[in-house]
Amino acid sequence: MTPNFTIRLAKKSDARTWNNYVERHPHSGPYHLWEWKEAVTKAYNHRCYYLIAEETKSRKPVGILPLSYIKPLFIKGELVSLPFCDYGGPLADNEEIATALCQKARGKAVSLKADL
Repeated sequence: MTPNFTIRLAKKSDARTWNNYVERHPHSGPYHLWEWKEAVTKAYNHRCYYLIAEETKSRKPVGILPLSYIKPLFIKGELVSLPFCDYGGPLADNEEIATALCQKARGKAVSLKADL
């Protein structure tokens, strides 16, 4: 069965939609908010890859996964969700979407030659 959602990299113009999804999700925390991405980027210069899953027809968000690429000198980089926080990972409407977000993250890690 074909999923009725697509996953893409979120853009700055998605910030409000992203935050609205975070604010209504029962398992979210403040570090899931878009502003954490901006803080991590500014303070540590880490590249962030924020994945958003959307219903195919309505484009309504149905899941998110915030990721940061941490690359120390001379060692392999790592793609992590919500660095410097005690909780990370996807927020999703169901397990199928959460699994798909994690699979997309694995693909991104492979393309970056990073651990996940």
